[in-house]
Amino acid sequence: MDAARRNSILTAYAGHSRRFDEIASRHVERLGSAATPPGGIDSLSDRQLEVLRLVADGLSNNEICLQLEVTLETVKTHVLHIYQRLHARNRAHAVHLGHMHDLLN
Repeated sequence: MDAARRNSILTAYAGHSRRFDEIASRHVERLGSAATPPGGIDSLSDRQLEVLRLVADGLSNNEICLQLEVTLETVKTHVLHIYQRLHARNRAHAVHLGHMHDLLN
């Protein structure tokens, strides 16, 4: 795939990624952010911890999928599960909770 085609695909997915984050955030808010996750925060899988650390490093979903060599949908699923398990409202909140609970070292 040439660079121009790759860039156009990544640009198209950038908008999609923002919409996904907004929808996931609303979904998590409906679940109630004050409740303690049933499995606790330690219930994050190794892969979810890896994704959370990459999010904390400021990588976009597109950048994470390229680095981990998985599909964009897989990354989005991991991010959504991180939101659910941490009861985070968005990426920044998930990173904050990760720092609070010492998950990002």
